[in-house]
Amino acid sequence: MRTAYKILLLTIFFVATSFVAQARKSSQKEEFVIVIDAGHGGKDVGAKGSIHNEKDINLAVAKRLASLLKKKTKAKVMMTRSDDSFMSLNARTNFANNNNANLFISIHTNASQDRSPSGNGAETYVLGNANGYVAAYENSAASNDNSDKSNVANSKRPLHESVKFARCVQSEMHKTAKRTSRGVKCDNFQVLRDSHMPAVLIELGFITNPDDEQFLNSDDGQDLCAKAIFNAIKEKYGNRIGKKKWSNDEYTDDIYAEKDDKKESKSAKEPKDTKASDDKRPKKNADVANTDDVTYHVQILAVNKVLPKNAWDLHGLKNVNYFKEGRLYKYYYGAATTKKEIKKTLSDIKDKFPQAFIIKMCNGKKID
Repeated sequence: MRTAYKILLLTIFFVATSFVAQARKSSQKEEFVIVIDAGHGGKDVGAKGSIHNEKDINLAVAKRLASLLKKKTKAKVMMTRSDDSFMSLNARTNFANNNNANLFISIHTNASQDRSPSGNGAETYVLGNANGYVAAYENSAASNDNSDKSNVANSKRPLHESVKFARCVQSEMHKTAKRTSRGVKCDNFQVLRDSHMPAVLIELGFITNPDDEQFLNSDDGQDLCAKAIFNAIKEKYGNRIGKKKWSNDEYTDDIYAEKDDKKESKSAKEPKDTKASDDKRPKKNADVANTDDVTYHVQILAVNKVLPKNAWDLHGLKNVNYFKEGRLYKYYYGAATTKKEIKKTLSDIKDKFPQAFIIKMCNGKKID
């Protein structure tokens, strides 16, 4: 009888132990690991703008994205680099592979091959058979790497899931960050080719475009880009990353609580700001001569929303005005009746706004 009792106890013990081990194993499997890769770094500055380097913008957005994920989700978030240090492409993908990442996001900033200022907008890349300029440029940082250069088509990668996530990213970059969408593209980037999980490479915008550079280097622009990528992760992997007591509003509302396009367009034609909001925002086309005379001004930046009066982007300038052109709000400063007079204003603020230039206006409207 005692022997049977002991056997029963041992059986219960082993079953319970096996159950606990299986539960722990299952729990570990459920952990969703996201690796965020801030492109370039250290001696590899990446693309160069008028005054900013790609590596700094990439890192700033990557940090903001990591912070959002850690605060709002239960995902395990890891960064390939969290400071201005150099890391080879092999090391980046090995880091993601060795940590069994479920998703790999490489953040970059684009540049026109001929440094033309006309290129703008965001695009997201997945692995594909292409030998375009962009991949060649990004892969140049791996000159000392000895990676397998085999045909992409023969690689076994979760491409389908990568494409679906890339589409979410592009949708959110347009909806949340108000960036021009250049679509989902494929190319033979090494960080995508060597990864063992769904992976995308995001080009936030063109550092060779003055407006894009200004936006991407601002706190507001970096917040919006991070929020857009965050929303895309939530949309695609919301059921796997868990949540930390957040409401849907925290994800769906833009940082600036933007109105929809129709309402915003209407308010742009006929502002209905309250007296309190007038105190916080620059008045539209204020202090512009109401005559048929041509006036000269200095355009300092273009952004995708009306800025508060004390916005960092304005660098403390007072009496700044704006007009809307397309989807952008273009801010200008100063006023003069001759081009010679406005050149002095341009010279005075050039250190704060290197991309500033002179524009002509008539009755508050820009003219050629």
